[in-house]
Amino acid sequence: MNRIHRKYRKAEPTSRNRRGLIIETNEEGLIALKPDFVELFRRLNFLPEYYLQTRHAYATLIARRRQIELRCIESTNIIADCEKSLQLDRTSNHRMYARVARCECCESPGRIEVRNKRNLEVLQICCSPLVRPLDWGKIIAASSLEEAECHVRINRERYPLIPKLAKKVASDPSQITKFFELLRERSIAFVATLETDGIIHSERILAKKINCSGGVLIIEGFAKTLRLNLAAALSLFSVDADGFTTIYVAGDQNVLLLSIKTLSATKSDELFADLD
Repeated sequence: MNRIHRKYRKAEPTSRNRRGLIIETNEEGLIALKPDFVELFRRLNFLPEYYLQTRHAYATLIARRRQIELRCIESTNIIADCEKSLQLDRTSNHRMYARVARCECCESPGRIEVRNKRNLEVLQICCSPLVRPLDWGKIIAASSLEEAECHVRINRERYPLIPKLAKKVASDPSQITKFFELLRERSIAFVATLETDGIIHSERILAKKINCSGGVLIIEGFAKTLRLNLAAALSLFSVDADGFTTIYVAGDQNVLLLSIKTLSATKSDELFADLD
């Protein structure tokens, strides 16, 4: 059994009783965690699976993952796995907070929120509903800080810019949906990369289903989902290099919302010629 006491004060050390774990939380119901990604993901490797969700205001990338081994890249401030599907900048001063509470929609026993220095969530690690709450609580307890305060939330985000070498291939937002439909029809897999403040998350997706709901384009593959706010996606740019095409989805003032690397030798001019 997992118990959470919310006493509206700073987090205090975890204690045990005969009924399980008692984990103190702050006034938001959060448990502050040590800012050590390598150690945290090492503990998560004991779980059968979990879900990574990287996001900013206009796009979200979700994937079911297991056993991600992170390591420090020599002579850099980057922490990454061997495939560089998840890259974290140690200088970004991320803070991590956990929740240990059953989710009503998916039955998950809890999640971890990674926030940037502006207190905006940039990465979420959601526990699988297959995991017992007590087992999830033990991981959180082992990673918790004795004392920490939350930032003041600021509703502002920063985005990277489209590479200067990229050329514009579409300025009609409707082409974005057609582009993903073409990839699905031709069974062309792609690597979606979402970059937020200090985090780069990449996933290989073979689209099986595409739909639009409330102005959000949803691309679903096996255990992976990509969501894009179409109102914010204003144009597409491309770069052909090393035999592959990378498409950049641009927002206002050419900020980078999302990049798509097609796993096909077809060049961007050929792809977009088929959309006309």
